[in-house]
Amino acid sequence: MSVAKKLGSEQKGIDAVKGYKDRLNQIQRKLMESNRRNSQVFFMEWINPIYNSGHWIPDLLHLAGGDDIFAKNEGHSNPIKWEDLKQYDPEIIIISPCGYDRKKAVEEVKQLQQLDGWKQLRAVNNNNVYLVDPNLFTQPSIGVIDGVELLAALFHSDIISMPKHLTRKYIKI
Repeated sequence: MSVAKKLGSEQKGIDAVKGYKDRLNQIQRKLMESNRRNSQVFFMEWINPIYNSGHWIPDLLHLAGGDDIFAKNEGHSNPIKWEDLKQYDPEIIIISPCGYDRKKAVEEVKQLQQLDGWKQLRAVNNNNVYLVDPNLFTQPSIGVIDGVELLAALFHSDIISMPKHLTRKYIKI
């Protein structure tokens, strides 16, 4: 609020924060009312080598109704072994290579598709592999709320609708 106050827009700041909290609360309410378990997900921050998610991304996953056994809360991303990911066999895979534009990321995903066992993963078989805009997750700003909304809609599409402004922020692989 101090920034909004210094800019002479304290009420706008208060209203904005309330709006962000309301968006997150709406997701939490829908998940709680549905009495649904969190989806088993893997959030991939890098493709070669494969990196898990770290820093605040595990918190975003949880807010969106997803659990990732490889996510490292408040820590750095780390490489993980392909064999370990295959054994985990997540329901949903989110690919978000930091620093890549969409075209480069799509090219890099082809490396994953060549890995032994890729086609046998549940996420692949159920058409639940998504390439998402990394800027929704890697920028420590209010934009991460859009990231939570996007993930929640991908994880629980039967109860959470994809916000229209986010439809161009992901592609199904």
